[in-house]
Amino acid sequence: MSNNINLLYQDPKKFIEYIEQKISLWNRKLNEVIGVTSFGIGLACLGTKYPEVFGWLGIFFILVLQYSIRSFFPKEIKYLRNKKNKNSFEEVILKGIESHFFGLRKSFKEAPLFWIGFYFLFLVATGFVSRIAEKIHKFFM
Repeated sequence: MSNNINLLYQDPKKFIEYIEQKISLWNRKLNEVIGVTSFGIGLACLGTKYPEVFGWLGIFFILVLQYSIRSFFPKEIKYLRNKKNKNSFEEVILKGIESHFFGLRKSFKEAPLFWIGFYFLFLVATGFVSRIAEKIHKFFM
């Protein structure tokens, strides 16, 4: 990693390109692992007698799973975030990376399965999906 941090000072453009690749991998992991698993757990919870309880257990599982894939998050960003005495160049680079790559709009665009899956699981856990399903069932029966 220190080699890549040195790249920040030697060639900032290459550093940003490198970070962009790492963030792309991170977003893929969020989509493919967290998003798909969240959606699947949410659907499975709906088939139980107590979907809300199992939904909250599912959220806990997803948070543990997300913690387990943290190694895919760019270590260089972690380093810059945790560095105590950042110079103004490091501050500007970090703020630029965070606002460009981690803005809400960009996050929805780059990791839609993550947001859809996790939000669906959250709606199951809060009972919203069950209430809507009941209303739909009553309407058609």
